Amino acid sequence: MGVLRVATYNVHGCVGTDGKEDRDRIGNVIEELQADVIGLQELNCRTRCEDGMDQLDHLALRTGLQGVPGPTVREGLGYFGNGLLTRLPVERVEYTDVSVPGREPRGVIHARVLMKSQAIEVAVTHFGLRASERRRQVNDLLRSLPPSPSTPLVVLGDFNEWHPRAESLSRLDQAFGKSPRLRTFPSFFPVFALDRVWATPPASIEHVAPHRSPQSRVASDHLPVVADIRV
Repeated sequence: MGVLRVATYNVHGCVGTDGKEDRDRIGNVIEELQADVIGLQELNCRTRCEDGMDQLDHLALRTGLQGVPGPTVREGLGYFGNGLLTRLPVERVEYTDVSVPGREPRGVIHARVLMKSQAIEVAVTHFGLRASERRRQVNDLLRSLPPSPSTPLVVLGDFNEWHPRAESLSRLDQAFGKSPRLRTFPSFFPVFALDRVWATPPASIEHVAPHRSPQSRVASDHLPVVADIRV
């Protein structure tokens, strides 16, 4: 048994509430989290900086973590979408397309990481803006998850759902247990609980909270959510 620290963070293309793109500022916030696994949304890796690196490469180098890309929109050699950063060994990575025709493409990263000898399944996603999209995406997400009840599962994401009684959240709570409603958006004055963490038995969430700091309030339009999980 041990404690795994996870986080989910919509980085808004590394553009802060001041309108400035600052990858190092996002990197500083990620370092503040001190997490073992971080799910990222809205990575803009369409272009590279002068150093030749895209946003995920830069954040991985900046934090010393391993980066796992999760493209949902590809443009030339670049992409836009999700990502994962981790200090743990990654045993396997798979992807599921949960896009709805006519809407922005969406996806799920499925990664199996190893904490000592314990395998942990991690899913990272970002749901759509319409309730009809989210209802379909919940079904696709649940169908895509591994069936083994003996392996801990952590689900991280921006679920774009602000209504506490929404069908999409109810389905996820039924599947994984109740997720706390933590206000994360907008980062400078959080009103909406868009970003969530779930963990399934035998894992259990010991503590979960938005990460508030001077930098996190400006680095993105979302606050990160960080959770300590007993596995």
